Amino acid sequence: MDDTFPKIEVLINNLYDLKQKRDGNFEASVKRVLNMLMVLEKGLWRTTRGNPSSFTDSQVEKCSLQLWNWAVAENTLSTISDIDNAKFRHVACKLLTLSDPSSINERRVRLQIEMCLNAAQAWIVCGRYEMTDDLFELARTCIEKLLDGLAGQHHSLSGSKRMMLDRDLFSIDGLQFQCVGSLGEHDKAVIAFNCVRDKLALHPKEAPFLAMVCYNLALKFHKEGKLEECTYWLRQSYDTGKAEEEYKVDSCQQAKTLRFLAHVCLQWEAPHCWINALNAIELAIKEQPNVPGFLLYMKILTLSEAPDTDLISAVQKILKHNLPSDLVFNAVRMVMQNGRESACKTCLPFVCESLSHTTCGLEVILLKMEVALHFGNEDEAKKEAEDLIAKHHSGKMLKEMQQEHMHLLLWGRASFHIEAKCYADALVWYELSASFYAPGKLDCNLAKLYRNLATCYLELHRLNKAKESLSKAHRIEPDNPTTIFLNLRVALFEGDEQNASHAMDCLVQLANQEKDSVGRLESLPAEDQETPC
Repeated sequence: MDDTFPKIEVLINNLYDLKQKRDGNFEASVKRVLNMLMVLEKGLWRTTRGNPSSFTDSQVEKCSLQLWNWAVAENTLSTISDIDNAKFRHVACKLLTLSDPSSINERRVRLQIEMCLNAAQAWIVCGRYEMTDDLFELARTCIEKLLDGLAGQHHSLSGSKRMMLDRDLFSIDGLQFQCVGSLGEHDKAVIAFNCVRDKLALHPKEAPFLAMVCYNLALKFHKEGKLEECTYWLRQSYDTGKAEEEYKVDSCQQAKTLRFLAHVCLQWEAPHCWINALNAIELAIKEQPNVPGFLLYMKILTLSEAPDTDLISAVQKILKHNLPSDLVFNAVRMVMQNGRESACKTCLPFVCESLSHTTCGLEVILLKMEVALHFGNEDEAKKEAEDLIAKHHSGKMLKEMQQEHMHLLLWGRASFHIEAKCYADALVWYELSASFYAPGKLDCNLAKLYRNLATCYLELHRLNKAKESLSKAHRIEPDNPTTIFLNLRVALFEGDEQNASHAMDCLVQLANQEKDSVGRLESLPAEDQETPC
């Protein structure tokens, strides 16, 4: 017998010395020792298996455990990489196999099984699934050895020991399923999964783990664009998660799985798949009624052209669950954008009733205005806008985001009339927007608004009103080229050569500061409108 094993003992001791020193060469030294250990272990294993050896089983076990414990400690401290952690555990596990195969030591065989499973998990963590095959085979061999050896010695396994071995076999099957699936081999993964699932009734605690593996497989296949495989594994994940009450997957994860399933069904863009999507999202809402679930629910209903009654019922469900008011508003907007005027008119009264006495009262009015504008009911929209502005100035302030949204709606309606060259109608909506601002308020959007008003007044030949608006815009942004350009237009309308010349001089001066200003203004149509930022 050569001196290979003593060399291994020395190397393991070197690892513990390195642990004490922790110098700058720690990582490189560890890798060097690891490479030497792997070479020595392989050579030793080939020469000693089945042959008499000069070292005892206790020596083998001691070395194996020392190496294993060192790897566990360093991995806990994150001082070695995942791949090195897996390699150390693999070597330690294989070292233990050098003990006398003719003797049946139950404790040592159990230790070997645990090492195999943990080493396999270490390889899985770093994505080296192909390295697990030998470990799984060794673990199965150990279990068979334990069963056959004890039976041959006329020992009977107690119920608890038998259950322990069954659990080990289940763990092997589960990890093998995880490896096969992670390699993207769908058909093999299905076979492996069925093998594990058949045993799940005896190991209900493992349901969450198995459901998680199925979910991760679905993610993998979804990234690869394999929607059919993705939906298969999502369904398996959900079904597996419905284990006994004590061990079932929590509702949050189940709902997440079902939302993912509904989303994937939608990606197929086929009407028959929308039914599956709808079924999945309804189950998700039962598991966990939340904002993402209801938003997806509304999206599916609108895409599948569900009847108005279903859309109305969905909005009522949202209110029933006391979810954030923004969700209610977005749900009604989705109905609106789907062109369901009748459904919107049905929803608005009970939405108003539910939220009008909350802090969202003004947002409800804003929503009513938006719906009215969307469907071209301008008189109703104007009434809601006036009500909103009055309440705002009475002290019930809209949030800044809602204020911006309101101005966008009003300016959007004005632009609609500008395109039709109905400047008088456009003025109505710009003036409503202007009346929303508090006296003394100065910002760039207000300056834009005054310029838009001036443009409309110019088109209507109401020069005094145009000059008044431009004067207000000038106080906010005195050097704005558009304001100066509009003043030039007013002067030309009035035949005021002096003011026209002054405006031109200002534009030339600005052009020298910003060379493209004149070119931009020359191309500006008379009815071009600015939008709020």
